[in-house]
Amino acid sequence: MKTSKTFSIGLGIATCAIVCVGISFLIKKNAILVHVLVALISILLPILYALRFRRVKRRQDHPENTVALKSIEPKSPRLSLAPIDPSYATLELFSSGVAVFDSDMKLVFVNSAYKKITGLGDQEIHQNNTFPKILDLLRRNRKLLEVVDFLAYKNEQIRLFATLTEPVQDFICLPNGSMLRYIISPNPLGGIITVFEDITDKINTERQYNMLISVQKETLSHLFEGVMVFGSNNRLNIINPAAQRIWPSLQDINVMGMHISDVIENVMEVIDFSNDRNEFKSGLISNLTDRLEKQGNLILKNGNTVRFAYMPLPDGAHLHSYMNVTDSYKLEALLFEKSKLLEHVVQAKNDFIMRASCEFHEPLSAVVSFTQLLMNQHCGKLNDKQYNYAQGISEGSQRLSTLIDNMIRLTSMQIEQANPNYSTFKIKDLFNSALEPVYQNASGKEIKINATSFPRKNMDADRDLMKQAISTLLLKIIKSAQSGSIIDLKAEIISDALNVQISCNTIVFNKTNKVLHRTKQEPDAQMYGYNSVSLLLLNHIVKMHKGSVVIESNGKDDTTIKFSVPLTRDDSST
Repeated sequence: MKTSKTFSIGLGIATCAIVCVGISFLIKKNAILVHVLVALISILLPILYALRFRRVKRRQDHPENTVALKSIEPKSPRLSLAPIDPSYATLELFSSGVAVFDSDMKLVFVNSAYKKITGLGDQEIHQNNTFPKILDLLRRNRKLLEVVDFLAYKNEQIRLFATLTEPVQDFICLPNGSMLRYIISPNPLGGIITVFEDITDKINTERQYNMLISVQKETLSHLFEGVMVFGSNNRLNIINPAAQRIWPSLQDINVMGMHISDVIENVMEVIDFSNDRNEFKSGLISNLTDRLEKQGNLILKNGNTVRFAYMPLPDGAHLHSYMNVTDSYKLEALLFEKSKLLEHVVQAKNDFIMRASCEFHEPLSAVVSFTQLLMNQHCGKLNDKQYNYAQGISEGSQRLSTLIDNMIRLTSMQIEQANPNYSTFKIKDLFNSALEPVYQNASGKEIKINATSFPRKNMDADRDLMKQAISTLLLKIIKSAQSGSIIDLKAEIISDALNVQISCNTIVFNKTNKVLHRTKQEPDAQMYGYNSVSLLLLNHIVKMHKGSVVIESNGKDDTTIKFSVPLTRDDSST
């Protein structure tokens, strides 16, 4: 090929020389100009002839690239690859698809990942083993950029064999939502290396991470609570505007990345502390980095109160939250002070009742004792009128003693806020024991008590309190009722509760003798308070057992007292 090329160049030079000599003989004038033109033609014609010869030779070697290569002028010849290098076998381990092309655009090597990502089979690659044909296959499988003029894009890619000096990359978004990174790099031995990398998971992860960070920033920015997050290296990573409002000393400086000791140093300018500064600072740093959850209050120099909370994070970071609770703290302190004052007032009232009741007991006991001496006629015989007077004094003293005992009992329960001492007992035994003293008093005033048969079921309650409430109420009714009255006592089980109904035909509760509750039968009836210590004691005991009391009166000649107590203990409300 070199001999034929040299012969062609020599033939061209000889032809040009003959032509120039002939022209120089024909033209006599301007000999110098003619010689210059002849010299230029002698130089240019061989060069143009050589370029033409080289272009024709390339068309013969690569007929399929006639259009693409018509304007390619390689700067320097490249080395051709020897048969497949064993070192390419390492590329099989890559998760990225790799294809190697030599300087003649022949496919030298392709790994399995490349076939998987591009969807090309072995037979297709074997039949189309040149770079232009591979581009056509990739376009068919839609693994390339969607361009308007694919032929221009294809020519541009082919030119990279002659012009590429540095790796270039592009990103391809596939119709199915996948994302590929397409890298073209020059091959040191000639040709190019193309790489396809599936970065769908990476892009999705990065997108989700960026979205999460954006949501967190927006959330923190709109929080009323101040938040600061220190990394595992104790340097500030996150701070929201609320925290900078709570700590004004952090507003005018760049605090991001600042060490926790420097942050606390700035914060301590507004904190009111009494002990040594260095000691307080070291203690505060220790409390905010010891990875033990805690919360507390910090008093500022301006009188505000900041409630802080510390929470260790799983990645070794430290989360600090701050909230200005000055108003709620002052309100809480005020309510606590009022509550303590109210407790002192109630305690003083109860102490007065207790002491007054005890003071009443001493002279009352003396009156009862002297009355018993007179009635027993130890100091002389009494006539019938004197005996009746002494008996009336004795009965009135006993009623007053009972009243004082009830007041002491009720006051002691209110002071101690005692809970019932629950036990299981039979309802019938409760009423039998409670009615034993009642029958004795009723027989003396000729009062008849109609008691129905009592339920034989068991109930859970404080037996002593229930007995006291029933007997005290019945004794009160007997003492208030007229001679010959009838008292009806009825007890039954309704909806897992003991319902007791006591009525008397001679006791009337009017506006002077106030009732406990509004009755269902009289929706327009007025609400009144308690009429006696006995009713107050009954209501308190029933309420302790989560029951209810209702007094119904027609305002003429009949009054009914109803109360209901659950059969079992209600632990959820205890």
